[in-house]
Amino acid sequence: MPKKRSFGQILRGRRKGTWRVRWHERGHLREKTLAGSKSLADRFLARVQAKLGEEQVLGVRPVSKIRFEVLADGYEDLFHSEKSPATVIREARYMRSKMVPFFEGMEMDRIGRADIERFLIRRTTKDGISGTTRNKMLNILSRLFQKAQALDHCRQNPVAGIRRQREPLLPVPFVPLQTQGALIAKTPEPMRSLVALLLDTGLRSGEALRLEWRDVDFGRRIVTVRLSKNKTGREVPFTTRSRVGLRAAHARRAERGPRVPDLVFPKLVEYAVTGESRLKTTARKAWNRTRNRVGISHLRLHDLRHVWAVTCVRAGVSLSELRQLGGWKSLHMVLRYSRHVPENTPDLARTRLEAFVQAGENGHVSGHGSAG
Repeated sequence: MPKKRSFGQILRGRRKGTWRVRWHERGHLREKTLAGSKSLADRFLARVQAKLGEEQVLGVRPVSKIRFEVLADGYEDLFHSEKSPATVIREARYMRSKMVPFFEGMEMDRIGRADIERFLIRRTTKDGISGTTRNKMLNILSRLFQKAQALDHCRQNPVAGIRRQREPLLPVPFVPLQTQGALIAKTPEPMRSLVALLLDTGLRSGEALRLEWRDVDFGRRIVTVRLSKNKTGREVPFTTRSRVGLRAAHARRAERGPRVPDLVFPKLVEYAVTGESRLKTTARKAWNRTRNRVGISHLRLHDLRHVWAVTCVRAGVSLSELRQLGGWKSLHMVLRYSRHVPENTPDLARTRLEAFVQAGENGHVSGHGSAG
C-alpha cells in the first residue's frame, strides 16, 4: 500500500525506475509520470503543493500557456468589438507579416522586455522604421499582452515601461482662399463637389464617402457624421461654395432615383478588402492632375482637413469649437493650428466682451444687486 501523504500520492510506475505522482487540483485528479528517484517525485509534488498554496493565499491564477503565433492568429476575434473592422484587419496583417516571424514558437508568458527590445532593434536596422511606426508597433503589442493577461496567458506586460519615441510634428499646410477657389474650379465633377465639401467641413475622406443624403440638411446647412474614427457623431456646418456642389449632386440623384445605400458620392466610392470606403482610382488620378495644375502637388487629399482647420482659425473659430467640429479627441490635437490665430483676436474678444457687458447693464443678463 502506498504511503498516505498530506498532499498527493507517489506510486511506482508501470516501468522500472518511474514514479506516478497524483494530486487533486481544483476538483480534478491530476497525474504525472516521472523517471528517476523517488526523491525527485517528492520534490515535484512539493512544488505543486507550493504553487497551489500560492494561488489560494495570494489569489495568483495559473498561466495557461499559449504561443505568440496562436494568439496572433485570433487577433480579429480578440479585438473585433474594441476597434473598427478595418483597423483590426490592418493590424492583424501587420502582426502576421512583421511580428509573428520574430516571436514564433515563443510562449506569451516567456516573452520579456529584452525580447521586445531585440525585436525593435531588428525592425529599426532592417526596415529603418520611423519613431511613429515604432510607437504603433509597441501599442499593438501592448494591447495583445493586455488581452493575454486578461485571458491568463501571461502575468506581465513586457511592453509596459518601454518609452515611446517623440513623434515629429508635421507642418500644417496653408492654402490661401484664392488658391482654394482655383482648386475647386479646376477639379472636374463629381470630384469637385467632394473637394469643396472637404475644404468646407474638414471631414475625413472616409467620412465624406460614407455620407448619405439623410445626413445633409440644406435648411440648416449642416452635414451629420454618424460614424467617425472616434465612434462619436457630430454636426458640421458648410458654406455656399460646397452647397452649390451638393445641390447639383442632389439633382443628379433625383434623376436616377434613390439607392441603398443612398450615398452622396456613389460614383467616387469603392470598397477595400478591409471594408473601408475609399476613393476610386480614377477619381484619385483626377485629383492628382488638378493639384499639379494648380501648383500644389505636395497637397494630399487628407491635407484638405488641415486646410479647413487653418481657415476656421483664421476666421475666428476658437480652438475648443474647432476640436468639436473636427471630431478630435483632445484639445492637444488642435493646438498645432494656434499659430494661425488672427492678429486682431484681442480686439474681437474685447468687442464680444463689451457687447456681453452692455447687455447685462441693459437688463438682458441678470446680475448682482448693489449693496445698500
